[in-house]
Amino acid sequence: DILREYKSICEQYKCEKVILTATNAMRIASNANDIIERVKSELGFIIRVIPGEEEAKLSYLGASSSFNNFEENRIKCPSSG
Repeated sequence: DILREYKSICEQYKCEKVILTATNAMRIASNANDIIERVKSELGFIIRVIPGEEEAKLSYLGASSSFNNFEENRIKCPSSG
């Protein structure tokens, strides 16, 4: 289970704060609440389901951060989960 592995890594590095976010797959999942509660009870992680607009913004920031002079040479396209 990948979240158990992440928890182990976080413990190894003595992380003080761990932030889990979920995107469109969790927004549309019929069992999203069950998954969120199970992760919280079994691993102690709280999952924050982010809205589509925030997902798009974070995707844009992540993609644009890897390009030099991206702000000068860009075309913006709306995106949402």
